[in-house]
Amino acid sequence: EGRAALDHAIAQGRRRASTYANRAALALAMRDFTLAESDVAAALRLEGSQPEANALSALLALRARDRRKAEAAVAIVLVADPGHPIALAVQAEILRQSGKPADAQRSLALARKRDPNAAEFVRLMLGS
Repeated sequence: EGRAALDHAIAQGRRRASTYANRAALALAMRDFTLAESDVAAALRLEGSQPEANALSALLALRARDRRKAEAAVAIVLVADPGHPIALAVQAEILRQSGKPADAQRSLALARKRDPNAAEFVRLMLGS
């Protein structure tokens, strides 16, 4: 779904958590952090355990240097989907920042195995 299609779906009242999460992912890719944060919040209001929204919430929290919030969101995702690549890549960064490089490398390897682009996406969004 492209951005215009997602905008249209939301405007037409098709307000599903997955629609907001997908638009948030596109907004992040376009570096529109305000829209991404708003859409993640909307997705989580609709479905608090939605994996993609929680993964993006974790990424945004880590970007804002709120490691505790990022850890909580990653935990929600990994319970539902232990191989979620964005969550694993965010987890790797949390572990790296916590001084656990070996654990970080394991999470990063799992993320790359599931989606080779996930770690790069997270790295770009964090500006590191």
